[in-house]
Amino acid sequence: MAELGPGTVYPILDRLARHDWVTSREESGPHPGRPARRIYELTDAQREQAANALQAREGNHKRRYGAVRGEKAADSEG
Repeated sequence: MAELGPGTVYPILDRLARHDWVTSREESGPHPGRPARRIYELTDAQREQAANALQAREGNHKRRYGAVRGEKAADSEG
């Protein structure tokens, strides 16, 4: 976990929303005794881009360090 405070996280989320990377909406339904939460979600295009980036990162990790934890190394199968 990144352990970033709201003074860091929300400005980043607002910047991402201005660039159409995320959408945001106010929490619906009852929320007694507290303000409504803002819910942020990646746009479809950015969700796909994030998935591709994670796949590339995993491939780089495998090339550098071998199998990802929980997977068998390719050369040990068989």
